[in-house]
Amino acid sequence: MATHTLIAYTRMEDLTGLASGDTISLNGHVLTCETDLSAKTGLYATGTGTIRLLDGGNCDFSGSNPLPATVTLEGGTEENPLPAHGDYGYPLRAAACIKNAANIFAGQIISHCEGNASRVPFARTIASSAGSMTLDRPVDWESGDALLLLKSDGSATLVTADGINHDTRVVTLSTTANAGVGTVAALATAGFVLQGASANGVYTTGPVSGDELGTVQVGTNWRAQHFAGNVDVGRIVAPYTGDTLFSTNAIRVGTLVSGMSIAYSSSNPAADIGRIVGARIASGPARVRAFGGVIAASNALSPTYGRVELCDVELPAALYSSLGGNSELFLRTTEPRTCVVHRAGGLATLVQRADFAVPTSLPDAWFLSPVGDGTAWHDEPVTVRPGETLAVQWYAMLGEDGATAGVQILDGEFPGFGSMALGMGLAECFAEYAIPAATEALRWIPPVNIAWRNTSQRTRKIVLRGWARGGSAYSRIGTVQGGIA
Repeated sequence: MATHTLIAYTRMEDLTGLASGDTISLNGHVLTCETDLSAKTGLYATGTGTIRLLDGGNCDFSGSNPLPATVTLEGGTEENPLPAHGDYGYPLRAAACIKNAANIFAGQIISHCEGNASRVPFARTIASSAGSMTLDRPVDWESGDALLLLKSDGSATLVTADGINHDTRVVTLSTTANAGVGTVAALATAGFVLQGASANGVYTTGPVSGDELGTVQVGTNWRAQHFAGNVDVGRIVAPYTGDTLFSTNAIRVGTLVSGMSIAYSSSNPAADIGRIVGARIASGPARVRAFGGVIAASNALSPTYGRVELCDVELPAALYSSLGGNSELFLRTTEPRTCVVHRAGGLATLVQRADFAVPTSLPDAWFLSPVGDGTAWHDEPVTVRPGETLAVQWYAMLGEDGATAGVQILDGEFPGFGSMALGMGLAECFAEYAIPAATEALRWIPPVNIAWRNTSQRTRKIVLRGWARGGSAYSRIGTVQGGIA
């Protein structure tokens, strides 16, 4: 077994006589790989330097145990990022993949990828049979893409799309498995992939940054995927179930695709995740926030602490028992009947006409259920052009004696709005109305009109808020003029 010592920037393809089990001493230089060299197994890397995988790069450093912390792993370059679609035979259809025996990647990891972040992240199945499924929306996926099937029981299966009919939205699968109606199909293709050589999970101990990263492992005994260093990545794909993803330090991820639960140590300062597809929140840091993305999962939320804002997730059976006492949770789904907002002070559920306690002509409304002395509310964001007047009509009905309710037009540009749900009384109020105390319950209040004029020279972001305290109430807000959703 030979040792190859680099004396300059070097292509793996140019290393004379490279064979399985050889050692490559980086010696302060960059080693690139841009073809499939995975047949040369058990390679070792030593010294300080960079292993850079270019489009088509596939290598096996499973001899290193682990890869030294002095080795930087880089996928693509800023000038030539890895494409979204790689060779079908690579894990997760990656454009580049590196394997390590100990499943530990200790050095800095930098990813330069393009393409997947802007693609349709998920769809739900509306029909399914053995080996095929029909999706509920158009997707820009392609034959060969890896898909993670997330079922309502929390299980996940990684499959390959053998073919896609974009007219009928029918996807043929690489297996004869029946996806099942209601299953979330998530795009699991990743441009740059770390692969463990055993079934013990993938661990990174150094900082991880860049555009996109996937983690895969051999076998079916899927285990935890730990990111112990600071993470700032546009998209992460970790298609597993059962164990936990993430553990310590700051986490910022644009899109997370995973069937696993997400857990953090108590010392974790913050976790900002823009779009979560499939994962469950298992335990929390000071803050977990999905800042403007989409959650697509059937998994229930486990105990959650701090601030959590999620979209497109089915509700857990016992919502309050899964939250810390001062937690705030924001949930929205594409199904109105399960569209819910939870605050520390209460719960808001979007209900349909048939769900009201008395007949009404309104098609839908929010059912606001405060907790104790708290206030429950729902927010509707709008924008108002310069010089326009925003006119709002509010309908309400008190659900029980002792309740009161109201409507507000709030400054949506106050720090915090847009990325988090701002609490009652924190944003500037431009106009408001409150139902007088002791108003009879279960009687619709005559429509209330309030307005605000944008006298500035720019478009303003505004938030319409309906609220209730002291008891339950129904609330519905509609813009009459001047507002754009």
